[in-house]
Amino acid sequence: MFQSRQNLALAREAAIDLALSRLDLDTAKNHYQQAVKCLMDGKDESANAQLRTTFEEVVVKMAELNGYIRQQQGAGGRAINYLSNNGHLQDGDGADYIRGLWKIVQTNGPHPGTSPAGEAYFRTQAITAAVRYLIDRFAPV
Repeated sequence: MFQSRQNLALAREAAIDLALSRLDLDTAKNHYQQAVKCLMDGKDESANAQLRTTFEEVVVKMAELNGYIRQQQGAGGRAINYLSNNGHLQDGDGADYIRGLWKIVQTNGPHPGTSPAGEAYFRTQAITAAVRYLIDRFAPV
């Protein structure tokens, strides 16, 4: 069981790595790789923190591809609002999911004891799916 879970994680990581590299999202790629390693090592809180940064970097980049100008480091919430308010990400077509996931990842981050393993696995799945969705929608090959 553990071996198949590890193989799945490695395959998912490789696919995301390729997409992030193509878009020069080195910060997001680095944090995603760290998140997967932390998850495999049982460091759930650290994995959650790395995943949040990955998600934020991808959201901001997708907004920048659509005219958003990043004023400061971070700004994931502002980037989501930009995409939504300018018709790039509409309710019922991804906006609710991205906005809801953004709210979820603001809680229970890297603080010891605040992130059980199940939550770390959920975030890995949810953020991986969101990253894939955003890249496929805004920067397809």
